[in-house]
Amino acid sequence: MKHLSSPCFRQAGLALALAASLTGTPALAAPDEIQVYTDDINEPGEMGLEIHTNYVTRGRDSAFYDGERPPNHVLRVTPEFSVGLAKGWDAGFYLPMAWAAGGGATLDGVKARIKRLEKNGTEEDALYYGVNLEVGYSQLRIAEHRWNAELRGILGMEKGGWQLTANPILGWDVSGGGKVPDVDLALKLSRKVGAGYAFGVEHYAELGAADHLHAWRESAQSTFLVMEYEGKGWDINLGIGHGWTEPADKTTIKAIFGIPFK
Repeated sequence: MKHLSSPCFRQAGLALALAASLTGTPALAAPDEIQVYTDDINEPGEMGLEIHTNYVTRGRDSAFYDGERPPNHVLRVTPEFSVGLAKGWDAGFYLPMAWAAGGGATLDGVKARIKRLEKNGTEEDALYYGVNLEVGYSQLRIAEHRWNAELRGILGMEKGGWQLTANPILGWDVSGGGKVPDVDLALKLSRKVGAGYAFGVEHYAELGAADHLHAWRESAQSTFLVMEYEGKGWDINLGIGHGWTEPADKTTIKAIFGIPFK
């Protein structure tokens, strides 16, 4: 592993400082992207397209604030376009959309991100680490405040067909007027089984505001069983998730399709 004064860590520190300068108060955000960021990054000039989808089959059906659309029986579809900027750098652009029973189709906002990732070792035995900074505008039906920002850390390793990744996440409501971020944690453990397939577990925890973290029963805790396939330019991540605590949706189905983009 590189020393903490390496360029990657300095760049991560700059991104943290930028995000920390944004103001906002915590609020619940719709999970238009249920994903653990691992070692994937575009090569310079490479373009990509991912379609993020999820559907809450059993979830909250009452609003947390005036104007919110509860997640129960909502299908979310979010195209993500990405491009490699330089070695270890890429950027992405999202268009979150949704279909709700009785409400029709909606465009729920726009988001943009920039990611820095460093990977040391081989494809089968490696350590990777980096940071992703995202800023977005959201409609009132999915976020109490219009402008939001997220800083996501990426730390993981691959060894002997196993992959373990952690994403500590800080989220700000930029237009909310406060400075305390929400804290989330996303974890993933998977195992390659040959011919491009892998199986694993992903866990997502919404822990509350940084100055007042929730106990287990008060936080949203969800676990997904996932299957992945990668081959001939296509990537697929399929999962079914269970919410363990009252704030979490009880059953969610998700899929991510990586499509060759020329």
